[in-house]
Amino acid sequence: MEEYKKFVSGGWLYDYWAVMSGKLGYGYTPLNDPRSDAKENIFQILFSPNSSIGSNEDIKLFKRFYRNIYDIFSLVKQGKEHYNALACTLQNIESKLIIHGICKTVADNNPEIPLFTIHDSIASTEEYVDYVEQVMKDIIKDAIGTEPMIKREVWE
Repeated sequence: MEEYKKFVSGGWLYDYWAVMSGKLGYGYTPLNDPRSDAKENIFQILFSPNSSIGSNEDIKLFKRFYRNIYDIFSLVKQGKEHYNALACTLQNIESKLIIHGICKTVADNNPEIPLFTIHDSIASTEEYVDYVEQVMKDIIKDAIGTEPMIKREVWE
């Protein structure tokens, strides 16, 4: 579990999965990016019904590498009608952290700071980036127990 947590919080899960699942063997081309393939595989693993393990080699491999993680995810998705429960749970956690945690903290302490949310990202103006990033790190670390890897993106 610690290894999985390290790869997820460090932003390396897709890269690691590309290596472990053999996706790097294909070689990189603009049409065949191993990291993108690995990301798509991870999404299939996480968000497919539990019954998909019978026909999906990537799910079987993930279960072999991360049995405890797979078992937890399977429990959340248990039942034919509930395979999307993991996706809904993760979206709920993400929105609570981003909107009700980070944005609320920033707005309560500095209401003049402009904030715009885009999925799991927060956009603001250049002068407030350091502050918003620090609030993000603090709240996410408090929630998951490890500091997240945050990637800045400058819009021009």
